[in-house]
Amino acid sequence: MAPGLADHATSVRRESLLIGKCLGAAAVASCQGAQLLIPAGLFGVPYHPIMLAMVVLQLAITALAMAGLGAVLAVSIRTTETFHAVTGFLSLPLLFLSGAMFPFTGLPSWLAAATTLHPVSYAVDAVRRTLTTALPGSPAFAGPTWAGWRPSALLETTVLAALGVFLLHVAARRFTRRSE
Repeated sequence: MAPGLADHATSVRRESLLIGKCLGAAAVASCQGAQLLIPAGLFGVPYHPIMLAMVVLQLAITALAMAGLGAVLAVSIRTTETFHAVTGFLSLPLLFLSGAMFPFTGLPSWLAAATTLHPVSYAVDAVRRTLTTALPGSPAFAGPTWAGWRPSALLETTVLAALGVFLLHVAARRFTRRSE
């Protein structure tokens, strides 16, 4: 037997297991989100293959970032009950501050600042902008701004991807250290 493997059940590195689990969760979430695009034509969204591919990519990046957040929480919290309580507690603010339910316009300044710092608001804005570019006469949605400047959907998606990679890295490092 190889040196150092006698006390391990497998030769696979622990962080590989965590990253694989997160990639699998992101793939499932992306497929589930993509299924919502199937009836989009009934609501006037044209089936442009490039636009739909961009939306699916944005969904996958968002799912990866959320899987990374979940992994960081999971490796940081010791008990299953506490993990479920914390994720349940975080779910509603993630949804309500994202801009998916309520528009950004007319928010008090403290709440506008919270939505600007909130990563899911960039995901919602990027997907919404990608979908509405193909719709003639679609309403303009307000999204998060940085000192009055609104980042492009590409920049929003890139920042979200960087956040997802960073969260996966943090979770993998914490997961590896936890075993030592």
